[in-house]
Amino acid sequence: MGERTIEYVLVDDLVPADRNPKNHSIEDLKASIKRFGYTDPVEIDERTGRVVSGHGRGKALAELHAEGVDVPDGVRVEPDGRWSVPVVRGWSSANDDEASAYLVGANRLTIAGGWDDAELAAMLQRVSATDLGLAGIGYADDELQQLLIQVRAHERHPPADVDPDDVPAAPPEPVTRLGDLWLLGEH
Repeated sequence: MGERTIEYVLVDDLVPADRNPKNHSIEDLKASIKRFGYTDPVEIDERTGRVVSGHGRGKALAELHAEGVDVPDGVRVEPDGRWSVPVVRGWSSANDDEASAYLVGANRLTIAGGWDDAELAAMLQRVSATDLGLAGIGYADDELQQLLIQVRAHERHPPADVDPDDVPAAPPEPVTRLGDLWLLGEH
């Protein structure tokens, strides 16, 4: 394994893996890039020259460029107008199976630990109350409402193995926006 470096590569020159079982929410990725800029570099396997992590981000950037949107923060514009993005270089897979293993792991390990639902719900409530709301973070208002219902049900009826003192309290100032639905009582 070599030293890792960041290098700018033309979006058009990113070569995807031969196979990638990961689906992408390109519209959410585009919204995220518009909101936060380009923050997470693509990773290249030096042995194959192909992307092993960042397929969706690369596709989202290509679509944004084709749509003529303003250049996102973190993206470099070349003299000919094409976009270049930071790419992590220096990693080589041992073989095709290891390249596949890394591709799957890079995508799966970010979600394998799950979420602290109560903390996530509280954070999403705060974010949803901002001017930009939930745009670009992969959650919709209806998902937040469903999460809040689950958290509240869990607070009322924690599993037997949970110490009631460990159950987080509801946020001190719940955030409500016009159009929100409140479910009152036990359901």
